[in-house]
Amino acid sequence: IALLDGGSWQFDFIFDCQCFHCLYQMDPEAAAQAIAHLLAPGGELLMLTGNSEEPASRGPVQLSKDEVLHAFDATELRCQDLRSAHFDWTETYRRQDFSDPPLAWCSRWIKPT
Repeated sequence: IALLDGGSWQFDFIFDCQCFHCLYQMDPEAAAQAIAHLLAPGGELLMLTGNSEEPASRGPVQLSKDEVLHAFDATELRCQDLRSAHFDWTETYRRQDFSDPPLAWCSRWIKPT
């Protein structure tokens, strides 16, 4: 997270696939602030995180629906959509004895202009 601090980069679109929930474990507020800083006004964030509704103890770090919904409360970002989904199949997931890959939260956020 410190590597992102102080940079002047801003992006109109950020796709986060299995990164935020790892940073969230270290420092939830700093993770949210870093992403909010990187997103340009009017920009959108598409984020895939682990889902705590996954019945098995597998897959990426799992966040609850409330943790995802409130992850950016201290920033300008606003959730436009949050839904349960599945991660894509990976070689690791295929070796497990499950009919589907792990559950995920798919959320879309916007930074107002």
